[in-house]
Amino acid sequence: MESWAKGRVIFFFLQIKLTRLGKEIDPTLDTAPSAAEFMCSYIWFNKAVARWLDIALYKAMQRIIKAVQLDRLTPVDELVRT
Repeated sequence: MESWAKGRVIFFFLQIKLTRLGKEIDPTLDTAPSAAEFMCSYIWFNKAVARWLDIALYKAMQRIIKAVQLDRLTPVDELVRT
């Protein structure tokens, strides 16, 4: 399954869970989103996930850079040459 398809499936299940949560909090609410509301929330969610992935990538790269700086290269055995 491609990454965009996985994202759509995850978003769909998240939307269902949020709808159920809204009904549990206030059963009188009609929480069924219209198509326009759904697309707006999808666009917002898509941008939020992209931003979150950018932050995760940045933090991972910073950790890798720090690990390389702290790493001390020492021979493990005779087969490994520096």
